[in-house]
Order: sequence, then C-alpha cells, then structure tokens
Amino acid sequence: MPGSKQMELPAATQNLPPPMSHPGWQDLDMKVTRRSFGRLLGGLCLTPQVVPARQVRRLPLAPTLPVQESTDPVVRQFIKAVQNQETVPLYYQGGSTPGIHRQFRPNAVYRLSPNGPILASGHCSLRGSTRALRLDRVRLA
Repeated sequence: MPGSKQMELPAATQNLPPPMSHPGWQDLDMKVTRRSFGRLLGGLCLTPQVVPARQVRRLPLAPTLPVQESTDPVVRQFIKAVQNQETVPLYYQGGSTPGIHRQFRPNAVYRLSPNGPILASGHCSLRGSTRALRLDRVRLA
C-alpha cells in the first residue's frame, strides 16, 4: 500500500534465514513426527541450550499457609525436623508403595486451605526426589 511504513524487525530476528529455506520445508508432504517437529522448532529457538526438566524450579500450584504449631505429634515432629534440618523416618500410607519405610527430610509444613489437610514437602530418600506428603497418612517409625 502506498504511504504504509515498513515495520522494523527486532535485532534477534534479522539474521534468521527466510522460512522456506529451512531443510525441513523442502518436502511439504513429509510425515511430521514429534522428533522432526522438535528439530524444526529447535532451529528457530533463540536460546542456546534447553534446560533439563530436573533443573527447572517448580512453583507451588496454590498459595500455601505455613503451619508452625500443632497438637498432633506427627505434625510437631515434622515442624521440629524442618527447624533442625533433620530427617524423619516414617511409613507412608499413600502413593504407589503404601506402608514402605522411608526417610524424609522436610523443608516446609503447610496447608493449601485454612481447614485442609496438613502437608509436608521435602526430599524422599526412597524416591530420590522432592515429594509432598499428607501428614494424616504418615506413621512415624
């Protein structure tokens, strides 16, 4: 159109090849698989590397309400373990292997809602990763 201005492209996109020059576009009837689509998108990515999922810091799904005191002996043990950075030996009656002995190092004791169950998040030695346990399903070893 006469009188229209040309839009400036950001500096990061000025060195990209034209869309039709990508090797994946030569055969438009090719079967698109997850791998080929991932390679195509990877070529367009401006980040030099992909961060593995294990290194991504996960945010809580909902606001948490910290629990700092309780009359329940299990909850008191977990609060004490958080304060002293200790491991708690326990049997958990939930998950895929109920009743198995595990060592759990909690880093937070909280509720997701004011009258909801009390949870503890921390490192589980049985699974080797971070877990959240409902404390009403925990029996101390």
